[in-house]
Amino acid sequence: MSALQNLDSDAELIEFSDSINPSKGYISKGTELVEDGYTNSGTLSRFKVDRESYGGSVGKKTSVIYPDFDCVVFLNNVKPPLTTFLKEFEIILRVNAEELR
Repeated sequence: MSALQNLDSDAELIEFSDSINPSKGYISKGTELVEDGYTNSGTLSRFKVDRESYGGSVGKKTSVIYPDFDCVVFLNNVKPPLTTFLKEFEIILRVNAEELR
């Protein structure tokens, strides 16, 4: 294979990989929505959220085709079981669902 053919193949691979990666706008909007959710939970919850982190493919920047946001919440002074926190967090998300869209 010639050097020119290699460049064409490389360009095609780059174009293909760009086509299956989520757009910067998608990642930016998703990040904004998650941060809004954490802000709401921090102000509306009786639990103290220390910090949040992104896991999964978006967090590792390896997401393709159907990316989603796997979020990790670190709480202060909360011990398992987390049933009460999870129920409260679900209520906060449901009440604020329209705002987060």
